Amino acid sequence: MAVFSSAISSSNVQELTLKWQAKTRSYITSQPLSYSNNILVCDWQGYIYCFDSESGNLIYDKQLYQPPKQDGVFRKIPVLNKVLGEPLPYLWNGFAGSSCISGGIWFIASVGGKEGTMLTNGAAGRLYAVYASSGEILWESALSEQIYSGSLAVPVCDDYHIYVGLCSVDEVASVAYKLKLKSFQPECTGEIFCFEKFTGRKIWRKKTVDLIIDDNPQAKGAGIWGGFSIPTSNSLVFSTGNSYGQPASKASDSVLSISKIDGRLQWCFQAVANDAWMPLKPDGRDYDFGCTPLPFKCSKASSNVAIGAGNKNGFLYAIDSITGKLVWNTFCHFKSTPDDGIRSNITFDDGKIYVWSKNKKPRNSMCVNCIDADTGKVLWCVNRDGTNAMTTGAVTNDLYFLANYSGDIYALNKNSGEEAWLTRIKKGAFGSDIAIYNNRIFAGLGVPKMYGGSTAVCGVACYGFKP
Repeated sequence: MAVFSSAISSSNVQELTLKWQAKTRSYITSQPLSYSNNILVCDWQGYIYCFDSESGNLIYDKQLYQPPKQDGVFRKIPVLNKVLGEPLPYLWNGFAGSSCISGGIWFIASVGGKEGTMLTNGAAGRLYAVYASSGEILWESALSEQIYSGSLAVPVCDDYHIYVGLCSVDEVASVAYKLKLKSFQPECTGEIFCFEKFTGRKIWRKKTVDLIIDDNPQAKGAGIWGGFSIPTSNSLVFSTGNSYGQPASKASDSVLSISKIDGRLQWCFQAVANDAWMPLKPDGRDYDFGCTPLPFKCSKASSNVAIGAGNKNGFLYAIDSITGKLVWNTFCHFKSTPDDGIRSNITFDDGKIYVWSKNKKPRNSMCVNCIDADTGKVLWCVNRDGTNAMTTGAVTNDLYFLANYSGDIYALNKNSGEEAWLTRIKKGAFGSDIAIYNNRIFAGLGVPKMYGGSTAVCGVACYGFKP
């Protein structure tokens, strides 16, 4: 959710101040969640935390698993590890993605499992179902047999089931193998899992490369990096990343709709074909969808509902929710060639879409766009120099809040894009989506150095009005 109900607006936003800041053991890149007047977050070292939303006092913290240890070979390359700011080979770890709460159960998926193999300490990710009130585990399940697979995607629940997506760290592992003068062959593919919500029983699982009848079953990659949306009672919509070498999958770099009942394909919209990319063997443009495709009202769509998703190529796509056909697409950069493009989810409110894109020039700048939801026309565009981010903003009343790796959190006026409020955490980097609960703003802190952040501050920041 990116549209929140609150009393915060342009008339009083200048009164916001830092209410509390809580420390955690590692990076918080998942959105803070609200439960029973508490704030729940999870970190890259496998810890979960529950803080009192008013005071920031710790209610509980628990480590659900022990991440892989740093590989012995890489301990002998201290300069490399110092530059990266994260022990190789695990440059994503733990609960780096997002989680969700349903029926008092907190569902959290990991990138890595427990300590893994000796070569690169890879271990398959797991899904945990935890009682939100206590942090006790209700059930847990492995997500794959492949040691470099895990989940960064936001899971989604309906009344009885939870749906989880699978991606992999094959790209990182390939570099680690190269540094050890070892050969590496990617094996991981994207997958979708359906579990019974309260028992953990697996109902079905589908590989993304198996969804299209004439796709190549030998294709690798097409992982699910963003989360899921449920636009209709029987539809589950998600997006995929690039393939890991040839043959490329027809389901890569795509937005797909499948049946919630059995995972059968309903439609596939492929934005970029034949995109086969690995860090040391690029055979494509690395034009992933790294976001959650979200439904929004659009008069041009057949059912007046389109699916919005931004790609790393800098384009925002509006796709008919019933047919999977393109309604419109809009280039969201500011006089620049794409670099990392659109990495955030859209935010839809009152007939408009708000989304940002990372630019290559000026370096690490953010281009923030307000777009007409019916036509795709850009209504205003603001370029923020010298910043970088990977998170989704939040709308409340007439404000659009954003946060970045420089430790800035700020609000833009929805109607004009003009800055209405700005504050900064010293030596901090905001890595999570913004959440607004009970007239307070919450954001997770901590981004690894290799992504442009700082390891100095990890935790949660809360902003609110003075008493």
